[in-house]
Amino acid sequence: MDGDLKKLQQRIMSDEDDKQRILDVMKSLSINGQWFKRQLGVLIIIMIGIIWYVTNRYQAQQEIIEEEKLQKELDDWKFRCLTRNSELTLKTRQSKVEDLLHQYGDSTLQIGIEPPFALR
Repeated sequence: MDGDLKKLQQRIMSDEDDKQRILDVMKSLSINGQWFKRQLGVLIIIMIGIIWYVTNRYQAQQEIIEEEKLQKELDDWKFRCLTRNSELTLKTRQSKVEDLLHQYGDSTLQIGIEPPFALR
């Protein structure tokens, strides 16, 4: 027990020494209430700048997230469009249309003998 009590007393003494050292440093730097009063305007400007920076950064991050979301949605719509376009191309091929017409019994459609344009 005596050892613990001595350690506690030493700790308290060292804390008081630390406090005294801090006070000595503040005195040597002449940091006191008057200094803070003189620098209050600068400190307020710095705080406003910090708040503005944090707010602006948050807003920029939100815009980046929204832009990424919209870009992903745009890519999704592009892929859907490509898929629909390829499905439409497949369904409207001449051979596919001819097969469907023959299947439903439409005999008015004839396969052309001449090419649609002349090759020279």
